[in-house]
Amino acid sequence: MALILCYECSREISDKAAACPQCGAPKRKTAPKRKATPKRKATPKKKATPKKKATPKKKAAPKKKATPKKKADRQIKSMDQIFKELDAKISKEVAAKKAPKRKAAPKRKTAPRRKADRQIKSMDQIFKELDAKISKEVAAKKKTPAKKKTPPKKKTPPKRQPRRAVKSMDFKTSQSWTAQVVLNEDTFFWDSSTYRYTDVKTMYSYATTGPGPGEDYCFELELKSGKSLHQGLKRTAYLKAQFSGLFSAGPKDVVAELSAMARLFMLKTLNSRLEKYEEFEQRTGRWLLGSRGNTAISGDETGNIFHGEKLYGNIFKDVKFYVNNITFTGLEYPTIRFTKSLLNEIAINATQDQDILGQILDRLGIRFS
Repeated sequence: MALILCYECSREISDKAAACPQCGAPKRKTAPKRKATPKRKATPKKKATPKKKATPKKKAAPKKKATPKKKADRQIKSMDQIFKELDAKISKEVAAKKAPKRKAAPKRKTAPRRKADRQIKSMDQIFKELDAKISKEVAAKKKTPAKKKTPPKKKTPPKRQPRRAVKSMDFKTSQSWTAQVVLNEDTFFWDSSTYRYTDVKTMYSYATTGPGPGEDYCFELELKSGKSLHQGLKRTAYLKAQFSGLFSAGPKDVVAELSAMARLFMLKTLNSRLEKYEEFEQRTGRWLLGSRGNTAISGDETGNIFHGEKLYGNIFKDVKFYVNNITFTGLEYPTIRFTKSLLNEIAINATQDQDILGQILDRLGIRFS
């Protein structure tokens, strides 16, 4: 027995009950199931028509055998014939060598060109012609009136002018400089004195913190005589440029020209500044980095750093290095410090000969990111 739903009240009733006990609806008669139609038998496949038998290929006619070539009839020579032929060849060659060679016909000599007939003048004729020329020149001079001689002008001594600066650089902001400088080919004027580029021993380049916005630039030349020459921007230049129209160029233009002048000094004084580094390298086999007091700090290409003659350490093993900026009296002094501990440290001035020092540091493997 199974439960089904009434089609009237949708309640569950027995499938064997004749009517619903709730609503009294009679049970629906279910239609008899249809018999399944028998499947049609598959039509038998047609038999494939037999393939026609291929006609047998005709056999190729057998190739005719090539008739063997007839060998040329060779006459068998006797040894006497062979020797006779050899003797005849040798005799012909000997006779050809003995026969005198025919000489080539000599080339015809070209007839020499005839030179133009020159009349040979006598000495009397030559002197007569010279006299005639001289007389004509004298007559021509007499005809032209002689020019009046003007009294010679008094020569005024030439004015002494400073030599013109390097052609590639014309400075326009010299009013804002601390020192008036003119660059020549071999010498330079600094205020009222003249110096040679070979007199310079060391060059220092600084960045200064001026009263205005941004940074200033200055440099210093140390001469072999011990004198120092300082060049920079006047402290009053910023204020005058801001509050008055006296200066046509601003501080940025002044700084740009000062840095350009410093580059020219670097090029002109390179050989004289390089002398102390080359002399130190020839004497010790190390490159000079700087000094601490009277003690030189140097290094070699294996990374060893020396303080005086003592080995301080190796940058690839136990020595660290870094750059530190110190500001003092408005100037920034970048220093390179080598340290093994907090209490064991040495430093060099990085403003000294920056163009040469940069090459030495690169050679020693000291590079900064």
